[in-house]
Amino acid sequence: PPPKGAARAWTPEPLSFRSTQDINDVNNYYYSTLKLTHEEHIAGAVKMILSFVNEDVIRPEIMHSYPEEVQKSVENFVVSVSERYTKTSYHGFHHAVDVMQMMYLLINNFLEKKLSKAEPFFLLITSLCHDVGHQGANNAFLRQHEDDNFCQKFGSTSMLELFHVEQLCEIVDSSALFSPRLMKSHVKEEFKGLAKDLIKATDMETHKETMKQFILAVKNRRAQKLEKHRSKAFHTWSMSRTKKDSREKRQRRITNRIFGSCHETVRYR
Repeated sequence: PPPKGAARAWTPEPLSFRSTQDINDVNNYYYSTLKLTHEEHIAGAVKMILSFVNEDVIRPEIMHSYPEEVQKSVENFVVSVSERYTKTSYHGFHHAVDVMQMMYLLINNFLEKKLSKAEPFFLLITSLCHDVGHQGANNAFLRQHEDDNFCQKFGSTSMLELFHVEQLCEIVDSSALFSPRLMKSHVKEEFKGLAKDLIKATDMETHKETMKQFILAVKNRRAQKLEKHRSKAFHTWSMSRTKKDSREKRQRRITNRIFGSCHETVRYR
């Protein structure tokens, strides 16, 4: 078992962008689920989830005293998820593991410092379950050909994604991994809320609008940071000038330095 107080129970390995002989290496950018067996898909998913098991997800007393129980619960959860996936040509369990592995690389190499300690675990579980129960048809097809009961139950927007959410919640509610013994109830409910939003965001009919909102949010954040930087720079440099400087000379120096700082900000944003 890991030392008490450790941030994680299992530590992920660094990312490799080279194509290695080990096709089971989940840290390899060229990891391909199409070359793996079902058992290898399960083993890879378990390894990735265990990399982000920590005290913000699992009760500390269980994680440190019964690590075998935690690992077994993760294994059973992954098997349960795999059994809910159908044998579709694309939206099967191999696709789920593929998406999960890309999320794993993004978290390890770019996102972890921007996330809470529990969110990487939530993101990996949601990635694994985002298409669970998929029958191979999209929302447009379902609206035209599915029976009225399905449409009445899930509505006409993101109905397939809401179906995946329902499937996920059923698995979670019956899994030992999310039981009160291993996980606090508020953590479980936080996960369900986040999972619903994330899975709904995979609806390709609303993808364009979702990306538009995301890009706008990023631009607004950059603009706010740049304006804050301008204001701070102007205040600092204007206060540092001596009274002997002429007004014109002082203004030119301030303007030049602000421009230089803004240029550096644009280069590295």
